[in-house]
Amino acid sequence: MPSPKTAAFVLSCLMWYFASALSSNTSKALLSSQKKVSPPTPAPFPYPVTLTLIQFIFIHALSASVASATIMRHVPGMRKPVTRIVSNPGWKRISDMAKLSVFNVVGHALSTVAISRVPVSTVHTIKALTPLFTVLSFRFVFGVQYSFMAYFSLVPLTLGVMMACTSLSFSANDLVGLITALASTLIFVAQSIYSKNLVGRGSDKNVPADSKDAKLDKINILYYTSACSIGIMIPMALYYDGAKMFFGEESIGIKASSLYVFSMVSANGIVQFAQNFLAFSVLALVSPVTYSIASLFKRVFVICFAIIWFGQSVSILQWFGIVLTFVGLYIYNDAKSSKSIAKAEEKMELDQRKKEMVLPFTARGAAWLSTANEAKHTQSTSISLHGPSNSIHSAPSHHVSFLHDPRRTIPSPPPSRGPSSDDESGMITGKLKDTSR
Repeated sequence: MPSPKTAAFVLSCLMWYFASALSSNTSKALLSSQKKVSPPTPAPFPYPVTLTLIQFIFIHALSASVASATIMRHVPGMRKPVTRIVSNPGWKRISDMAKLSVFNVVGHALSTVAISRVPVSTVHTIKALTPLFTVLSFRFVFGVQYSFMAYFSLVPLTLGVMMACTSLSFSANDLVGLITALASTLIFVAQSIYSKNLVGRGSDKNVPADSKDAKLDKINILYYTSACSIGIMIPMALYYDGAKMFFGEESIGIKASSLYVFSMVSANGIVQFAQNFLAFSVLALVSPVTYSIASLFKRVFVICFAIIWFGQSVSILQWFGIVLTFVGLYIYNDAKSSKSIAKAEEKMELDQRKKEMVLPFTARGAAWLSTANEAKHTQSTSISLHGPSNSIHSAPSHHVSFLHDPRRTIPSPPPSRGPSSDDESGMITGKLKDTSR
């Protein structure tokens, strides 16, 4: 008999897989016309930008619901809220989340457009190129070196995606779907890279949950990023879909089947939130490496589920390409589990933090730096700050290295006094790319 933790992990994974598959497939069913019936029927809801806006509205509303004691006490088996919404996160973190929301909005909107143009299986196979863009970005932008196996994994990955896309006729419709799927993948990779600079510095457990110094959990991040995304997407939806929705001929079809559209849109919004919530639940149960492997199998499940759902015809070459893609992903994940990729990315993050480690030009920072200079003489460590680059150089090798362990050289900064603290917590960032779609 499996242990309760193993059973919970397997059940959570299955629910996560189904939620992700239903999210993509209901989006496709709403956005695409039925070409296999005669005569072909128009798309029930041909507004990809508006559908993305509705998804963010559901995510925001349901994030608030699971954090509400009033609502959750009526949910069987729960009786109490999952978390508590931080009512005063502070402008700094709101600004950070608004920046991430720009990536989120553009990436989701492009992904929805791609799903409306090409098969779901093709879109998710193209999204499997995420490791390719990640490795190339870190290598050429940040100078990060990876292991041979990490580079080798990109070969079957790229060839597999090319084979899987052989069914495309490369008509104008297919080209738009292909380009937007690739662009969406690039946007989410950029979001992942950017988010590494927004590391949360939440305070200790004694901080009240509604304080601006409180540490944000994943539900709080969903709540605030979805709110920012809604604000960004409302003008986008009005610009791209408003005229067609309210005054175009396509609006007649929506009115005739409004109940079906309403139920499908509602189901799509609910499973969109569910896949994000379940992704966090799975991550809380296992290590990041196990989560990465589970995410790989999720993509396999979503692609196969979409092929069955829509009765898609898949050639032998395409099946071989899909299998080859996942071989490449498996090799990449194996290289990641061996810590070669993790160490390379940690080195990049460490280099970034070294540049920002000292020189807080505030009264509190000056006091901290003064204390550090006194500690420098007692520990025979030299810190030199050169010009605008703010670089920090350690002493010769026979001295204690500051860069090796900053805690041995610089004491902890003094506690914050009042709301004017310059150590205001940043946003806790997590990976959405794969939970998004």
